Amino acid sequence: MDQTFVTDLIQRNPVIPLLRLERLPDVLPLVEALQEGGMRAVEIWLPHPRAADVLDALREHCSDITVGAGGVRSAAEVKQARALGVHYISSPGLNPTVIQACAKWRIPCLPGVATTSELLLARELGLKQLILYPAVLPGMRALAQNWYQLDPECRFVAQGRLSQAEAALWLELPNVSGVHAEWLADDEDLQRRQWRVITEKARRATLMPGIRKLGDAVMPPAASSEAA
Repeated sequence: MDQTFVTDLIQRNPVIPLLRLERLPDVLPLVEALQEGGMRAVEIWLPHPRAADVLDALREHCSDITVGAGGVRSAAEVKQARALGVHYISSPGLNPTVIQACAKWRIPCLPGVATTSELLLARELGLKQLILYPAVLPGMRALAQNWYQLDPECRFVAQGRLSQAEAALWLELPNVSGVHAEWLADDEDLQRRQWRVITEKARRATLMPGIRKLGDAVMPPAASSEAA
């Protein structure tokens, strides 16, 4: 599978907000706050009940930001994400049917791994940009370090409700190219609509050690919404 798009995305945007939104009116001010803080890509957790509405709003009003669907678990959800016009999908696991559906519909794909066996299977499928999930579990950083010895070409995005301090530690590893940043818009900030606080969090995230200057949004044509 060609992963040129997701590799370029992570190189330009090593910190990607992963969002779960309850209130549709929060979508635009939240994205504006994140963009003001330097973010150029966002990922919406697809299993969330409001995900489809949020993605519709982003497609209609936010054409200048890269939008991904996260947490994709099945080929059916790949099809749903495709219909919602996302630029890429990510998955917390290594599901061959998800990978096959992404290849069929030419949707850039960022699958997840958590074991060495899954890593070896991912490499056999031609994948080398992957999510490491759940990154918060004890021993996962040591596992990633061992993987670097096993396969130094693979790169990982650490995911799993990390704090900024935890994310910074992950970014010190040579084979970790990015992090999913759920701390940028936590439940308390969203409940209180603390847009300035979120902007400042985003700015601080861009200054973490190991973060290069963030680039522009990566904007391929969105996946076609026409049924196959």
